[in-house]
Amino acid sequence: MNYKNQYQRKAHREVDFIFLTLLPQAGLSVREEQVKLSHQMLDALLEGNIALCDAGVGIGKTYAYLVACILMRKYVAATGNGWLCDKRPIVISTSSIALQEAIIQEYIPFLSDVFLSAGLIGSPLKAIVRKGKEHFVCDERLGVRLEAVREKPKNELQKKALFSLKQIYDMDEVPNLSSFDRRLVCVPKFCPKECPGRTSCRYQMYLKQARDPDIFFQICNHNYLLADSSHRAKDYKPLLTDYRALIVDEAHKLPEAARQMYGKSLCYEDILEICYFLEREHQGMAAKKLKSVFHNLFHVVRENYMAKGGPASAFHMTEECATVLEEGKALLKELTGKLRGVAPG
Repeated sequence: MNYKNQYQRKAHREVDFIFLTLLPQAGLSVREEQVKLSHQMLDALLEGNIALCDAGVGIGKTYAYLVACILMRKYVAATGNGWLCDKRPIVISTSSIALQEAIIQEYIPFLSDVFLSAGLIGSPLKAIVRKGKEHFVCDERLGVRLEAVREKPKNELQKKALFSLKQIYDMDEVPNLSSFDRRLVCVPKFCPKECPGRTSCRYQMYLKQARDPDIFFQICNHNYLLADSSHRAKDYKPLLTDYRALIVDEAHKLPEAARQMYGKSLCYEDILEICYFLEREHQGMAAKKLKSVFHNLFHVVRENYMAKGGPASAFHMTEECATVLEEGKALLKELTGKLRGVAPG
């Protein structure tokens, strides 16, 4: 008997039962496109494939992939000993904070209650939001800051927010906290191993909780996902626990997140600033040449954009634009080599 096909068919029958019977009983309407999408995602997850799904507004894609993920974990195959449960979590990456909050506060608790009541799962679904250190409180640094402001005049709302961090370690949950206080009390980039509060540190407890095998979903934003990928590529310690599957929601915003993390922008004011510092270093001819080349570059780009008469997304790389851009890049490379004492090449 082909057990894979047997259990895969059973999983798909459960998709129909959930969307056509169970969820309507809980107050949700039937959406045929949603059911079809969940089937498509479930196949990809069970077979270890990649699925690129275009889900229009109102289809209900969040429930579609959450149901598919839950059933994947329920019916996933492990080679060698038949059908076993893989305890690695599912990672969901999205660009929207509102969607992250909705998933963890509304979607997952709702499905957990419905599935428990129907006997589809044996324990509640658990999830955690993953984000960078700068969002969390360092208890040692907080203690120092609280002592510093205890008897000093300070905005009452900001002071109340600061003292509330004794109970709330996620600073995103505290309104009226000043950006200055956030910088002073957040977890530092590198935590010293000899920190006296390490054993009771709330941030370390949060990391321990994130590694708990009972955590079903780990939810992060695109930037955190990309940072984790960068860590893995460089053989650094991963930010995310090793995961069984990855759902990239709002994937159309992933390239923009990548540009923010890995790209660099350069405007004409930046070029003028570089020229100013070149002139101070007695590199007047180099500054003049740089200014001329980039003045021409920005003029050509502007003319191209104005000719299109549309948004920036309508920009088209013409041969002339490519030529002046390459000229600018070559000049910057030449100047960098000269200033470092390295011959261009």
